[in-house]
Amino acid sequence: MKNILFFGIVDVGDAVMKTAVFKALRYHLPEASIHVLLGSWNAELLKGNPYVDKIYCYNYPWGNLYYGLDKNWLHKIYFLFSSSLLRELRKQPFDAAICFSLLKMDRLLISLLRSKIKIGYGGLWKDCFLTHPVSIMDEPVVTMIESCLSLLEPLGVKADYCLPELQLNNQDTNELTIFLGNKFDEQHNIIVICPGAGGPANKRWLPEYFAQVADSLAQEQENTVVISGSSREKPLIDNVRKYLRNKVIINYGKLSLRGFAALIARSKLVICNNAAPMHLAAAFGRPAVVLNGGFNDQGEALKCGYK
Repeated sequence: MKNILFFGIVDVGDAVMKTAVFKALRYHLPEASIHVLLGSWNAELLKGNPYVDKIYCYNYPWGNLYYGLDKNWLHKIYFLFSSSLLRELRKQPFDAAICFSLLKMDRLLISLLRSKIKIGYGGLWKDCFLTHPVSIMDEPVVTMIESCLSLLEPLGVKADYCLPELQLNNQDTNELTIFLGNKFDEQHNIIVICPGAGGPANKRWLPEYFAQVADSLAQEQENTVVISGSSREKPLIDNVRKYLRNKVIINYGKLSLRGFAALIARSKLVICNNAAPMHLAAAFGRPAVVLNGGFNDQGEALKCGYK
């Protein structure tokens, strides 16, 4: 098994979580070349990852829930057949293609690939275009990571649960050093609070509650509290800020995605919703308080298994 393509990775947290699969595959099949299709919104995080050999970066219009999905089927199909995405992927002699998602466009994509083995979650129509459909493991005792790892079984890989893993470089650390200034030293305990989350609004804790927690933590002199989010979350963070009484550091889009990852890696504690910061904290082994609704888009109680 030489070349293996993974795709159907939706958002930033999804990309972080899937590194556990790439790590397990590298351990069991060290000779395999691991290729991953990502969007520009999450490709940056996996650059330089030792478990990924090649990244295909395309802003395909059905892959990102956070930035909004194009609901026009004609637009999506036109993009698939007119862009260089399909042409580039069809040039590669993949031995296996593994799709993480249940999106119909991803199933159409896998049907068009020149791959001997096509793996994805099966069941009813979901078996279409797959040579090796895998049942979704939805028992409460099975974590989301274990469910993803089950997609490796048709390759003869029976992998145990493992945590995601990311690597940072000096540029990421330098970016964080500039952002934090004199707060970047061992004398300050950095606590990162992330009030944002993609998906339905009921995934997010109320802004005033985040502000109360931030104020309480900021009263301790040794704590440096950072309220952080993307540039798109500026209105939400401004809403949190209006309830604040103590001084904190505000970040919305001032750090790159990798710079934000470095902030999480440097933190003493992360407080967030069920969103990307939770996965980043797990990848860097940082303690986190997560407000978790315990559901996914299908309403199944699949959890990540982070402890």
